[in-house]
Amino acid sequence: MKWIEAISSLLDAIAWPVSTLIVIVIFRKKINQLIDRIRAVRTPHGDVDFGESLAKAEDSVDAYFESAEEAASNSAASIDPPLEAAASPRPMPDGLDPSGIVLASWERLVVAITSLQRATAGPGRPSTNISVLLSQLESQGVVNHLFVESTLQLHELRNQVAHALSNPTQGSALAYAKQAEELSRAAEALQQFRTARE
Repeated sequence: MKWIEAISSLLDAIAWPVSTLIVIVIFRKKINQLIDRIRAVRTPHGDVDFGESLAKAEDSVDAYFESAEEAASNSAASIDPPLEAAASPRPMPDGLDPSGIVLASWERLVVAITSLQRATAGPGRPSTNISVLLSQLESQGVVNHLFVESTLQLHELRNQVAHALSNPTQGSALAYAKQAEELSRAAEALQQFRTARE
């Protein structure tokens, strides 16, 4: 009789974990979809809302392009502004998760800004600090404050993802990638314009 009681107590002990596992297996696709939709995280160290921050960054990028459009229309020089820059986005590597998309997009933007700085700076080695690079480009009159603000907002979002403070959805990661791509193409167009002027 003791073995029946042992089996009964064992079944009682594993009933909840087994039933929970069965529910997770049955609904795993729905659970994954719900996890992908998480935009905000609340921790004891603070709150992060990737979607809200991304919306601010998008507004900032849009403001930059509006100012570039206005500057181009007011300028006597024929500038090829980067307004059509995002018409055909560069392909992202297959199989990237949303966080990977954000990080890869940021790296492309950093390469474009570093190349712009190298093309417009004097001799010497450019800084590897993005804030310093942006400050130098702004002080040289290569970019305006809206470009700097937009880039720094994307940098902040990238840091949230890189340090696991935010888990972007697929849609928000693609929106981030679009904004980063627009700024990358703007930096490339500015570099071409500056190189052509010299």
